[in-house]
Amino acid sequence: MSPSAVAFRCARPLAALVPVIAGLCLAGVSAPPALAQPVPSPAPAAPSGEAFAVHLYQQLGKMAGNLAFSPFSISSALELAYLGSRGDTAAALAAALGITASPTAAADAYGQLSLQLNAENHRGAKLIIANSLWTQEDYPFRPEFLARGQRDFAAELKPVDFIADSDGARSAINAWVESATQGKIANLIPAGGLSLETRLVLCNAVYFKARWQKPFAKSSTLPGNFYLSPDEPISLPLMRETGVFRMTAGDGCRLAELPYAGGSASMIILLPDTADGLTTLEYHFNADNLAAWLGKLDQSRPVALNVALPPFALTRNSDLNSTLGALGLSLVFNPSADFSGIAANGRLFISKLFHECTVAVDEEGTEAAAATAGAMAGMALLKPQGDFYVDHPFIFLIRDNATGTVLFLGRVADPRS
Repeated sequence: MSPSAVAFRCARPLAALVPVIAGLCLAGVSAPPALAQPVPSPAPAAPSGEAFAVHLYQQLGKMAGNLAFSPFSISSALELAYLGSRGDTAAALAAALGITASPTAAADAYGQLSLQLNAENHRGAKLIIANSLWTQEDYPFRPEFLARGQRDFAAELKPVDFIADSDGARSAINAWVESATQGKIANLIPAGGLSLETRLVLCNAVYFKARWQKPFAKSSTLPGNFYLSPDEPISLPLMRETGVFRMTAGDGCRLAELPYAGGSASMIILLPDTADGLTTLEYHFNADNLAAWLGKLDQSRPVALNVALPPFALTRNSDLNSTLGALGLSLVFNPSADFSGIAANGRLFISKLFHECTVAVDEEGTEAAAATAGAMAGMALLKPQGDFYVDHPFIFLIRDNATGTVLFLGRVADPRS
């Protein structure tokens, strides 16, 4: 549901950058740089995945309105690029991603994480993680890079001819993304997005579909007020349910966990204390605070709550060049970048990285599956100990509970948009 692609270009002096959507484009210059290893970055206080997710939110959230993106999808594409990076380029990627391991060790770790996440398909949630390498035919890529990409990232190797038919390659990549996202994203790379200078496109697609552990009864969805601001209520449907949920307090907010069927994944709602409290919440929304809040939530005892939540459907396209530049990754978009671990006879760089994410939530779940989920017994006898009414702008995230991986993160400012 949330693909990312990095397009790599073969750079020549004074050559213009080529925009590529949902992939990394690398470009090449004649003299290959030395194969230095990256400088490890200090481990962040919060888990690296959470830290990278929050850092992305802090940049992407500067634009007003709704927000949805997949930190895991974006980091997957960048970690595949990290595998072929060297020197200062590798150090910059390691620092931004919170990686302390070498490129090959990080690839090993990614492979293990993917195995764990793919196990979600056996525990009530459908989670598809797909990677692909779209390579220029007859270009001298390092065999060890392609082999590690296939082994650790399970990346499909797709030779194409960007030089003779860049638009045909674009169509093939878009068709792959559409298939991997179950038809949710159909045109990731626009016309003109690739050029004859493109040498490699790295694609990652993540598709998530799950029912709530206790689905909201459609008969209980009734009109209610959602406050865009304290003085601006709008009427829209609010899903309502009484159930047992974890809840805790953060700085200026409350957090509640809405688990999906099987318990392998959950949506976490971060609800500001007041209708105009989103700005205050975002001020406190940093990696260490999020780690502390989620830690408290995981240790909290489930309680009976009346929950109200608006259904919503979000789609967001993000041009990540400036966002990642603000996170210290300007070098990877420069022809002086060192991706000599990908190809030895030319210097490649990322021309553009685009990302598209779609998240839909309704009474059944998130991208609800057809399979049924058993309702919790005895709920009608519960005496609610509180209310969790999501009736004003909020932050949400979807995480894998076993690994703590943040699969999706976003903000709902207006559920109608």
